[in-house]
Amino acid sequence: NHGRDAARGLSICAEKFPEKVIPVLPEIVPAFASPSSGIRSGIANTVGELGRQRPDAVRYTVDPEVAGETTPASAVPLVEAIDDDRESVRSSAAGALGDLTVGDPSLFELTRAPLVEQALEDGNWMVEHVAVRALGRIGKADPDAVRDLVPALIERLGDENASLRAAACEALGEIGARDPGAVGAAEQPLVDCLDDHVVRVRAAACEAVAQLGIERTGPKLRQLADDPEDFVTLDIQRDLIEDT
Repeated sequence: NHGRDAARGLSICAEKFPEKVIPVLPEIVPAFASPSSGIRSGIANTVGELGRQRPDAVRYTVDPEVAGETTPASAVPLVEAIDDDRESVRSSAAGALGDLTVGDPSLFELTRAPLVEQALEDGNWMVEHVAVRALGRIGKADPDAVRDLVPALIERLGDENASLRAAACEALGEIGARDPGAVGAAEQPLVDCLDDHVVRVRAAACEAVAQLGIERTGPKLRQLADDPEDFVTLDIQRDLIEDT
């Protein structure tokens, strides 16, 4: 428990004081091999926090060509964490891969395979959820990078897991807010999600169609805004209506 708490604290420090954490990375990264899944997850989160701000400092966790500088040759601990036997670690690793890619879009050539071929197809909804959200963040920064992955995100709109459906709505909305044309095929599936039986999916779909500027959804959004059972508040709903 102490080790897990320390790893969590380290992640917070990395977010607020990255330059203080970077010098001790060579001592921290080996903890990816810790028997504690909490520590392994915390280290992945730490790398992710640093990756958003200083991707150059943690590139070696995904790039075998530079890994030998601070870790054994060919070791790419963050990529390897995608194969961890604990879903919490795989989720943290997927999120960190997304953070690194947002920090340095050129890294997508290294992070794409573990994110798309492994995390997105993990079979555990939590890991897939994080992968979908990561792709949304990457696409928000560079829609062209994930344009060919939009069909896979659209497919998640029909997943049996509501959290995964909502995440797909959010990801498509993020990508579409930057480039609506990149997610043109998602327009009707997102409109269909406005009638999802789960409130949080409808809420995510509302925001997505507003981000895409789908004008014909105005009446439906007004109907949802007046639905007292929806947890999406009236003022947020009305803001979305104004955006459409």
